[in-house]
Amino acid sequence: MKKILFIFIAVFAALCVSNANAASYSFVWAEKKPAFIDGSPADHTYFCIARAYCPTYRYSYHGSNYGGSYLSGTFGITDNKGDTRSRCIACYNRVSCEVRYLSEGVCHQDTNRALYPIGLGKLTVHNARMATYFEGKYNTYGRYIWRWAKCKQDCWFGESGW
Repeated sequence: MKKILFIFIAVFAALCVSNANAASYSFVWAEKKPAFIDGSPADHTYFCIARAYCPTYRYSYHGSNYGGSYLSGTFGITDNKGDTRSRCIACYNRVSCEVRYLSEGVCHQDTNRALYPIGLGKLTVHNARMATYFEGKYNTYGRYIWRWAKCKQDCWFGESGW
């Protein structure tokens, strides 16, 4: 699956080379790997973002952010607004955007939050193992709706579209 994603990114980047705004678009997706140990019944998830001509960045508040594979149903393409908002949620706004581990969610909720600006709720880690269980326990974006609302407000930058 990584090869397919890489091929898609390479083809899209090649098509955009003639476009003066090619570097203004980003690719986002989630990756998964067994949680804690190999053979775990649950997946650990984390958020990935790559801009044309730039390296891929992987973000995770809880657990590792490397060694995983593409999680189906999480790929999106966004402009600079979505890129900035996702990075704000995934990395730069720890105070209001990080899900408190095991009290209001786990890595699945963190990753869903980072994917939110791209698909406005359509991109989630629902294909990860145990995602349904954790969503039932903590909701899609975390147990405390007011903290998720504060996170979106803090990363909104005064523009419409949320």
